[in-house]
Amino acid sequence: MAGGEAISSSGGDIELRTGYSMTSSSGQLTLSADHSGVSGSSGDVFVTTGSAQVDNSGSINMRTGDAFYGMGGEISLAVCLSMDTFYGAHGGSVSITAGETRSSNAWGGGDVSIIGDGGNVDMMVGAGTMDALET
Repeated sequence: MAGGEAISSSGGDIELRTGYSMTSSSGQLTLSADHSGVSGSSGDVFVTTGSAQVDNSGSINMRTGDAFYGMGGEISLAVCLSMDTFYGAHGGSVSITAGETRSSNAWGGGDVSIIGDGGNVDMMVGAGTMDALET
């Protein structure tokens, strides 16, 4: 599935949307790669924007909807268990990296902000260590 191409204006959009319900929950949207066979890896899932020649490249936005009488939805990023007991494989990593710049006119790279708006911000490690970085 692909949006249409254009020469002098914006290319075509693609929208995936689940169904609306007037009296119950809306539908669930699942984007996944299936399991692998007995050898090989499962497929990757990529969410990327295109590059831009003159203007800014596109943004990736993840946001839950507002809840009028309940709690707001959660956003969870998790790396699942490595069940390898023979080769000593470890669990996968989670990495958040802000963009770098090569411009001589810029103040520096992008920022990483973790904000608990009235709530807690917890950082924990399992059997590993937590290193504090000084700037």
